[in-house]
Amino acid sequence: MEKVTKNIERAYEQKESLIRWKGERTDISVEEYPIHVELIDQEKWSYLDRILNIDLQLKLIEVKEFYDTFSKSLLYDGVFEKERFAEVVVSIGLHLPDYNADDTPIEQVEKYRKLEDELQFHHYTREHCWKKLEEGFKQEITDTYQALLSEIEQVIREKEQFEKA
Repeated sequence: MEKVTKNIERAYEQKESLIRWKGERTDISVEEYPIHVELIDQEKWSYLDRILNIDLQLKLIEVKEFYDTFSKSLLYDGVFEKERFAEVVVSIGLHLPDYNADDTPIEQVEKYRKLEDELQFHHYTREHCWKKLEEGFKQEITDTYQALLSEIEQVIREKEQFEKA
């Protein structure tokens, strides 16, 4: 959970940096550039399954699902994929095979559609996730992290009391 909160803060910082870098230019979109965050360590996260508090467990699941989707979308390099997309469009328009494949025209069109879908999906996902964070989910994540820390402290206290008895 600590990694999730730190990575969200890092994502905000990188987004602000990209916005400053972009300036007044309208030919680029901040949402197309990759933002480097770490993915969730699934093995470590699985230890959180042992928490008995059902409400906290539900919040942890919600945070995990959100962050899995958001982080993968942030890591997606839309600029590179857009260049690939343009190359596929040109090769289809000129009826040339893709530069690194022996695709048929139908396969090229399928590749074109797949790239277009990926670009749209990640652009939408980022916009949706940033909006959700701004609408209060960022605070919910912080609150969930604090509740998790409280739960851990309570387990430690109970363990110490058990060992004393």
